[in-house]
Amino acid sequence: TTSKAIVSSFKESSSSEEPWEVIDFLDIEKSLRVKLTDDDIVGVLTCINAANKLKTLKLTHCFQVTGRGLEPLRGSAVLEQLDLSLVGQHEHPDSIFWSPRISEKNVLPILHSITDKECSLLQ
Repeated sequence: TTSKAIVSSFKESSSSEEPWEVIDFLDIEKSLRVKLTDDDIVGVLTCINAANKLKTLKLTHCFQVTGRGLEPLRGSAVLEQLDLSLVGQHEHPDSIFWSPRISEKNVLPILHSITDKECSLLQ
């Protein structure tokens, strides 16, 4: 499946001593990144037990993601940074040829479940 291929790709490129602390989708090919769906994100986050391990998630150029795929992060006590940027650093927003699908309705309840915790580290 796509999720397993992505996880395998991240394993090979990970330089972190603690696996799965950081996932940056800029580390995979843009042609794949722009096609990723919420189902792909759910698969990756579930596979790595993200709610208990993942500190940083960067979804730059993941235009097909609505936010529903962040569900495995609900209630995370370890997530410190979530980047939902549509463009990368030094890119102009006018360079986007895709209509973003990210939805506050999907993302905000998950973020609230994280930030409402006393021990939340999310920036």
